[in-house]
This record gives sequence, C-alpha cells and structure tokens, in this order.
Amino acid sequence: MIKFAVMEEDVDKRESLPQNFPQVKFEIDLNLDVWKISNFWADDGSRRRGSADFRQRLVKAHPTLGGLGTLSPPQRDAKIRTYIQDYYHEHADKFSTAASGISQERDRYAQQFFEATGKRFRGLVWPSGKYMGFVSICPPFPRFLHDKTFQVPDGSAERCIRVAAHEMLHFLFYEYVRQRYVFRMVNTVERDMDREMKGRLTIPLWELSEIFNIAVLTPENFGEGGQADSQVQYRFYQHLDPYVPTFERVWREAEQDVSKLFDRLEKGLSDGWGNS
Repeated sequence: MIKFAVMEEDVDKRESLPQNFPQVKFEIDLNLDVWKISNFWADDGSRRRGSADFRQRLVKAHPTLGGLGTLSPPQRDAKIRTYIQDYYHEHADKFSTAASGISQERDRYAQQFFEATGKRFRGLVWPSGKYMGFVSICPPFPRFLHDKTFQVPDGSAERCIRVAAHEMLHFLFYEYVRQRYVFRMVNTVERDMDREMKGRLTIPLWELSEIFNIAVLTPENFGEGGQADSQVQYRFYQHLDPYVPTFERVWREAEQDVSKLFDRLEKGLSDGWGNS
C-alpha cells in the first residue's frame, strides 16, 4: 500500500470538522485492484447485480487484458497481477496526483456533505471504521461495509467526489437500517443484515440502498457530490428504474427525513409497493 501526504493546510481544514464526522483519507492499494479484477472476472454472472458487464468495461479501459478469457485461472490471475503492477509503476505520478487532488477536493467539500447527511439522518452518529478511499484503475468501484472503505476512479477529482459521496451515503444508510431493525448486530455486514431482517422489506437491502441514493443524492441537496442525472448515472442498474419515481415521491412526502421515509416505506411495502 502506498500513502500520499496531504498538504498541511488541508489537514487543518479536515481537523476543523466536528469530531463525530469521519476523517476520510485517500490512498492506493494495487493488491485491492488485483483482488477485485481477479474476482470479478472469475464471476460467471451469478453474483452480478444489475446489467453491468464488468468484463466489457475492463477490456475497453485496458485492452491489454483482452485475452484473459483464453487463459486458465492461474495464468489469468498471474497476468492480471503483472499488468497491474506494471501499470501502477508506469503511472506512479498520475496516482500520486490523483490521491492528493481528491484529498484536497474532499476536504473542501466535506462540510457541505456532512451538513446534508446530518439534516436528513437527524444527526445519526457515523459508525466507526477506516473511512478510506482507494484509487482504482477501472470500474466497478465497490464499497466494503464492514470496515468503511471504498474505491474511486483515477480520473478527475470531481468524479471521485461524486463516487465518494455515493459510497459514504451507503455507510450511513446501512448504519441507520442496522440501528432501526437489527440493532443487536455490531456491524453492517450486508448479507447478515438481510438474513436477520427475514424479509421485513420486500426489496433487498442492496437494491433499496441504490434506489435511496438515486432519490436522495441530488445536486440540489449535495452540491458537487450529487448525481446530475440519475437515469444516466445508474444505467447499469436498469432493473431498479421502475422503483425510482415512486421512491422519489415518497421521499418528498417524507419531507426528506429518513425516519419518516422508513415509516412510509413500511406501510407502502405492506400494501404491495415493493412488488409494483
């Protein structure tokens, strides 16, 4: 893992935030990219969510990896590791600039983001965790609920801020669900939460969390961290589209308050909203 220092003035800005806000750091970890690409490529599609075609997107971004499908698993994994190691070495300056640039943009934007989440979650305390974003060479950019880490693209800082805001909102959403429904659990492990909730909500937590972000994470509420066009940003989750208009209406009726939203969703879901 390679760490990049943040300018002293940016540290001052970060430390000026209230202490109950997570202090997000951005770093790179090539081993995480190796793990992600190897595992997603090996997936036969049974674990794939939405209509995203990871392999197609990977090869488009990195044509050298186009022959992975002809290799045995050990050969494939070896080629992935070699390619990523070479890529990180060749683009070291790019990653350094990306990590420091994201840190500066994030520190500048943090106050607005935390004020927006605090208003909608009624000051819910952020759960403990690492709160680290890792720069990655390709999508998807997964989040890891158990330790509060996630990946961001190695492109513009503005795009990284949008991805980071999306993933950070997931962390708070799952913490709210944990405290409301499965408070005996000590962490937000998605599959365990789904199991413990025993179908109380007709939409699985992952789908519900994505629909929530589509409706809530707007530029009007979250500034540059918002998604400008939900239907474009979430085109890989087209199976969620039918839920979005109803959810957006319910969110407005709940006065953009999460507790009121779930009160309404529980009633609506029991009336068949989740199956419409």
